[in-house]
Amino acid sequence: MALVYISFGFYHKDKIQEWILSENRKKDYIYVVIALCLITFCILNYSRDIPFYYFDMKPVYYKELVSAVIIPCAFGIVIVRAVYWMQKYRVTKLLRYVLRFLGRITIPIMFMHIPVNKLLAFLNLGPLMYLLLGIGIPTILTLLLNRYKLFRLLFACSIGKF
Repeated sequence: MALVYISFGFYHKDKIQEWILSENRKKDYIYVVIALCLITFCILNYSRDIPFYYFDMKPVYYKELVSAVIIPCAFGIVIVRAVYWMQKYRVTKLLRYVLRFLGRITIPIMFMHIPVNKLLAFLNLGPLMYLLLGIGIPTILTLLLNRYKLFRLLFACSIGKF
């Protein structure tokens, strides 16, 4: 499935770049409509005990190939366009700084969040605290361990200046 996404991005990179960087207001309305459809989809999908749509690439679980391509690509396009617009406003400077920093330490967060979340699971803190601690603790550990060359080599992570 990952090869489908990579090949789609590779063969359509010019068109995707044009969509993302376009200053056309009509396209912005289309992105808003897509975002609203995705929000509605998520609300409907997760309002039940058992979601009607489930997608997981690790155990290779996806029912329909078309929805496994369209839905993640729609999320990707909306997120990338939102980031494009976010860069245009000075108000979002702090948020961009935080997201850029977290982007640089994605690999350590990815590896450390699972054991951290297993430790936190029995505390039943709620989804927001689970999210904050699942990202916060690996971030703090990365800041502390980044001074050691072995850690930087293992996780291909160097905080440096960003």
